[in-house]
Amino acid sequence: MEKFSNFGWETDANHGSFVDRYPSVEKNINTDWLIIGGGLTGFSAVNQLHKYNINERITLLDAGRIGQGSSSRNSGFLVDSTLNNGATSISDLKLYKKKYALNLAGMSELKAIVDEFDIQCDWSKSGKYHAASNKKEFYKLYNFSNLLSSAGIEFNEYNQGELFKLLGTKFYNYAIKTKGGVLLNPKKLIYGFIERVSKKINIYENTNIIKIVNGNIPFVITSDGFKVNAKKIIIAVNSELPNLNIKKRFSFPLILTSSITRRLTSNECNLIGNPAPWGVLSVKPTGATVRFTNDHRIMIRNTSNPYFKSLYNFDDCIKKHRDGLSKRFPEIKHVDFDNSWSGMISVSRNGNPLFGNIDRKIFYGGVYNGGGLGLSALFGAAMIDSALTKNNSRLNIVESYPEANVLPPFPKAAAFIRIKYDQLFGSNET
Repeated sequence: MEKFSNFGWETDANHGSFVDRYPSVEKNINTDWLIIGGGLTGFSAVNQLHKYNINERITLLDAGRIGQGSSSRNSGFLVDSTLNNGATSISDLKLYKKKYALNLAGMSELKAIVDEFDIQCDWSKSGKYHAASNKKEFYKLYNFSNLLSSAGIEFNEYNQGELFKLLGTKFYNYAIKTKGGVLLNPKKLIYGFIERVSKKINIYENTNIIKIVNGNIPFVITSDGFKVNAKKIIIAVNSELPNLNIKKRFSFPLILTSSITRRLTSNECNLIGNPAPWGVLSVKPTGATVRFTNDHRIMIRNTSNPYFKSLYNFDDCIKKHRDGLSKRFPEIKHVDFDNSWSGMISVSRNGNPLFGNIDRKIFYGGVYNGGGLGLSALFGAAMIDSALTKNNSRLNIVESYPEANVLPPFPKAAAFIRIKYDQLFGSNET
């Protein structure tokens, strides 16, 4: 199974067969609006153009399959409060409150989309657990609880016995649960959204952009040599921003790999105590993200690395998923995985995103640091606000948030060494 051969969260042999296939660009094109990126950010921008009744020509293109990127491959957490913000922990209360407000705005933006279009994406306001197995990591949760208290954010604390009853595993010894988080199925979300907002626009996939040119009328050049001219260009590619020479020294991609089991039988659910659906985020950025879904499957993601093609091994990642499942649920360690997939996230040095424009013609937003469901919807709409000079609260909260800062030299190599060091000498939360 190839790491990018499916759409993630697929659990049957015919996965992807329902998805419309779109052509690639095979001629020069003139358009009014060009949106680069066929994920949640890109289609949020399309949706906002529709809301503003923009009747100009809208063209959207993607380097791969529409909807096949990280929008359908993430772990399905819509977060309000965060402990790990990319590769760091937030400690400054004032900044934390700004981040919390930004996340709430993203949640509100996405909730409005789901409600308006009645997207059936297994939306659940069940909150999320931040959990640790090793006592050496408890101090992070203690600091987190103090931060939440100072910010006035509700939470509950749980010990191992309580977690065993709630999660069905004895692996975790201490956790904090915040009430504001949402769990959902990201594949159902993105394809429900695409189905409802893709009308009346021109869509192309498998079209790679190799150059963006900011001229009197900006244009892009595809890898096949075709030109797409546009009055306004919206760049919604998140981890690919540096490859398009957009703020190249401010972010870099990490590759994450996940697996999801087959549906557990009634007997297997009994063995783990028949828990309600839940989601766990590790106290460590390199630790495991785990979910027990509403259709009784276990999803696990416990690998993250800067993407070096020569060092990445998909099969090794799946073995780590198997080990992580066995540590948490030895009673059902035999359960097969129905699917495994990889996807990219974009991270910055300080855990902050990017948002801006070039000469009011080219607009960009991204670098969500692994918490991008709500921010994707928010930034996509805000880019259209900016392009149309709409002064509203959505644009104000995005533009006023501090941006990513410049990376140190050789950031991917530094991140690789840091992650490997953490895996070898840090406490194991995978």
